Parts: sequence; C-alpha cells; structure tokens
Amino acid sequence: MKTILRGTLTIMIFAATVLLPLTEANAQTPKIRIEGAWDVILSDKDEPFKLHYTFAAGKTVNEGTVIFSTEVDAGPGVICTPSLGAWKRISANQFLATSKTTCNEKGFVFTIKTFDSFTVNDANSAFTGTTTFIGFNQDNEVIFSEEADLHGTLLFVSPAPLFAQIPDATLIKKEAPRRYRKQ
Repeated sequence: MKTILRGTLTIMIFAATVLLPLTEANAQTPKIRIEGAWDVILSDKDEPFKLHYTFAAGKTVNEGTVIFSTEVDAGPGVICTPSLGAWKRISANQFLATSKTTCNEKGFVFTIKTFDSFTVNDANSAFTGTTTFIGFNQDNEVIFSEEADLHGTLLFVSPAPLFAQIPDATLIKKEAPRRYRKQ
C-alpha cells in the first residue's frame, strides 16, 4: 500500500513540475502584444505628421524598449537623433512609453522627453493615445511642452507589388529621384 501511495505521489509531483510551468507561461503570455514596427500619426494644433515606432521585447512580456523617429525635422534647421526609451504594460491592452532625444538647432543643444500613453485594439493592429513632449535646455530647465494625440497602425509583411500594378507607374519613373529613374 505504501509503495502504491508513494508511486502515485511521485507521479503527481512529477506531473505538477512538468505541467505547472506550461500553464504559467500560457497565463503570462498576453493576447495583446506591442512588439513590432508601427506607423503613427501625431495630431496636435499644427498639421499632423508621421512617426515610426519600433517596440522590442524586454526581460518580460510586460516591458521593453522603444525607438521612434519622424519623417520630418523638428523644425527648420533642427536636427534630432532618433528617440530611445522604454515601454511598460499597465493593463491587458494599455501601455506607457517614455523616450528621449537630443536635438541641435544651429548650436543650441536641447533634449526632448516624450511620455506616451496608449491603448491597443483587440485585433492587435492599431492603437490610440496621447503624448506629451517636454523640451529641456542643457541646464535641465523646461523650454517648451506640448500635448498631442497618437494613432498607430501595425506594419505587416507584404509582398512587393508588380511595377505594372502601380497606378501611374510611368509618372513615377519621371518624377522619382535620379537614382530610382529608369534610363
């Protein structure tokens, strides 16, 4: 009887040690994931402009790093580095991100810190939220701040279209930068 009980107990302990990590991993893997590349529209009081966010995984599925850049300079004569930072999940589909960039405007160097808060949709293909930009001079004094809305769309891998399927392909050949023109 002791042998049967000991054998049953051994099997239960073995099963628990093998299966428990699997159920914990499944329970900890969220349905909504932020990792990937996103096209983001920033809308403020001025004209909307495009950003490109890339979220990478971190130590856990609830944190990671973020890099973003813009399609335009911060202003005439202003050159900025890509923004680098971190993101954190605060609920199933809500995230916070904080990042920092350094800019140079004709010798005046300043830092912009960005604070994003956004919610990813259930399809895991888009997000909406807000951002706050705060600019600091080299003495760490606030020189500007601005709030704006964010609307992001996840980029998916897709095959390149055939050239003949691109609308007005002949017009594109003539107006493209020299290196892309067909001679």
